[in-house]
Amino acid sequence: MAVKRGKVCSLKHNYGYIKAGREKDYFFHRDDFNGHWEDLKRDFNSNVIIGVEFIEVGSNKGLRAGQVNRLGHPNETPVHYEDEDGR
Repeated sequence: MAVKRGKVCSLKHNYGYIKAGREKDYFFHRDDFNGHWEDLKRDFNSNVIIGVEFIEVGSNKGLRAGQVNRLGHPNETPVHYEDEDGR
């Protein structure tokens, strides 16, 4: 399977679309995204251009993306730990 690249062009509550090439929009579900969905939504709603890579998966409804990963992003929210003194 060839890895494809594109940009998130639409994002809803539990799904979105990736623009990859001319006139090719790939559907992806929240479960297809390898990362934190809330981070993806926050950045998309802040007008950040979100590059992704993915593989095309079979679907009888049209083009669908699977194993969606953000480019240049760690795909996780940093965790901040506090010591016993609250620092």
